[in-house]
Amino acid sequence: MFVDVLSGPKTWKSCRVLHVSPDGKLCIVRYTDSPNVVRNVDIKDRIRATPETLTLYNATRLDDASMAPGSPVTGVITNLKPYAAFVDISSEKEAVLGFTEANLSDLRVGQGVECEIATKRGGRWQLAPKGTFGLEEVALHRFHTQGPKAGWLAGRVVGAERYCLYVNVEAPGLSHTVWGEVYADQIRDGYVGDARLEYKVGDAVRDFSSSWKVCLDEARRVARLEGETWYDSTAQVVTSGGFLVLANLLEEPVPAFLPGAWVPRRLRQSLREGSKVSVRVADVDVGGGRIVVTSMPIENGVPFEDGGV
Repeated sequence: MFVDVLSGPKTWKSCRVLHVSPDGKLCIVRYTDSPNVVRNVDIKDRIRATPETLTLYNATRLDDASMAPGSPVTGVITNLKPYAAFVDISSEKEAVLGFTEANLSDLRVGQGVECEIATKRGGRWQLAPKGTFGLEEVALHRFHTQGPKAGWLAGRVVGAERYCLYVNVEAPGLSHTVWGEVYADQIRDGYVGDARLEYKVGDAVRDFSSSWKVCLDEARRVARLEGETWYDSTAQVVTSGGFLVLANLLEEPVPAFLPGAWVPRRLRQSLREGSKVSVRVADVDVGGGRIVVTSMPIENGVPFEDGGV
């Protein structure tokens, strides 16, 4: 938040609060007109709130509803831990930039950073370095969050198997087509025994399904799984931001997204379509039907590079 700090005799300067001591008596601030950080500021004697600082706070407050994977954000580092940097992005809670996403030794408290939203876990936004997410992930996420209001995507069948069609569709916000799947039971109402009998390669289709979206019941069941358990999965699609995988989380494999930043470096370059990879559940958007997994161990809600399998 923004307040005024007494920086000299009768001199007040606008600043951003980076950290408050557990007893609420001292804080760390950063001046808004410079990168200077001041520690051990007595809150009672040297801090005041004014209409101007309240206006500045409201103007910069993050609109959580508009955030999606890939949304750009700027912030200031408020705290550094061995496993993560905590960043004030003007949200309700400080966001987390994990050990695997940044070289923490290059960062310092009070430093400004540019990042992208990765996901939300435990009430905190998880951040990724700027440029992590490609246009494909951002466009598809925005489309899916609209639900039925989004309408249908137009595309053409590029491949077919008994249980599903492979389609190229025009996603909103992209200048190129993206690849997706339409399973047999999503083609039309009623029983469909063979998708190849419904459409042929080259046929035009309307696709409202997502190759990485699950139903509400599946999302709820996955959300109850233990985060420390490893599961087998198979990479299905390689995208600019990570991998769409089929993970053996339930009786039948379910689609999930594996961010590239959450894959150990030694595996990241070798993963291809069809590659086998062990994953853990990192986050579940129950309402949106999306599952995010990691192939690294998780500590304090942040995937770690060490020990990835």
